[in-house]
Amino acid sequence: MEIKLKFIKVRYLFIFILLLISCSGDNEKTEIDIFNDSYNDLNFSIDDFININFKINKEYDISELPD
Repeated sequence: MEIKLKFIKVRYLFIFILLLISCSGDNEKTEIDIFNDSYNDLNFSIDDFININFKINKEYDISELPD
């Protein structure tokens, strides 16, 4: 019984330490600004969309979508 209790304590201690380590990460994130005019020179054609299997003439029923 004492061994089982010790195992449970060790397991909870391990989980606590794991959570503590995982939550103490770096708060400084690098943000990428996609609206910084670096993508303005890209020109896509219909063939570019067809090559990625984008459905060009697909019509969607939007009558039941909220405003």
